[in-house]
Amino acid sequence: MSRYAEFKRAAALERTFRNCGRSAAQAAAAAADLPGAAGIEVDVRDESSVARAVDQAWSRLGGIGMLVNNAGIGVHTVNPRFTTHPQGFWEVPPAGFRAVIETNLTG
Repeated sequence: MSRYAEFKRAAALERTFRNCGRSAAQAAAAAADLPGAAGIEVDVRDESSVARAVDQAWSRLGGIGMLVNNAGIGVHTVNPRFTTHPQGFWEVPPAGFRAVIETNLTG
């Protein structure tokens, strides 16, 4: 069996989302385009939320071979008008800057 075939066979995936107002139903809907996938709502900035999501994925899949963290937010999250009114990182409110770091770096 080729590596690609092995990957496809093992592609029972869990899509997870940083908690940005998406419900579990929305996470499931977002995963619907991937055969065998299921959505799990998770806030990557909250350790207990991540642990809960890993436990759910483990239970659904019977184990986890690999986890890929692809969470990230950008400048539009902290400044929705960035395209027309850009601001330097030093002008971003501390809570916005913290959200970027906690999601992109430590989340």
